[in-house]
Amino acid sequence: MGTQQELDAKIAVAEEKRVAYEFMASHGIVQSPRIAEAFGGYLKKYNLGFTRSNLEQAFVVLKAQGFRFSEGSGAQAPQTSQDELPWVPDYMLAVNPLKTKKDIDALSREDYRKFYNGPDQAAFRKRVEFVANLKRG
Repeated sequence: MGTQQELDAKIAVAEEKRVAYEFMASHGIVQSPRIAEAFGGYLKKYNLGFTRSNLEQAFVVLKAQGFRFSEGSGAQAPQTSQDELPWVPDYMLAVNPLKTKKDIDALSREDYRKFYNGPDQAAFRKRVEFVANLKRG
């Protein structure tokens, strides 16, 4: 009887790790104890479950309160080249590599709207903003 419960608990932990990884990658956040404590504290304070949408909510609120996600140990260096493009899901890359302004411009209006407003909108928007600001070297 305990075996199914143990398996369910392991699956829940693995799912939380997946959600956390995808969220952090989409925002370019490097995991650290300080950041985990900030998110955990927010979720606990408002009795929120560990979901992507709740992490997004915590991110917006913490950022508005002045929390710095890139300072301290494990801080990520600013991205400066096309080799360091922000992560986007594979289903977006299957449509278009999203590496240059020309790639972004080549997206159909329908695909752009789908990505811009879809479940991975933060990752897509970050990638588009990064590509738009790439310095031609």
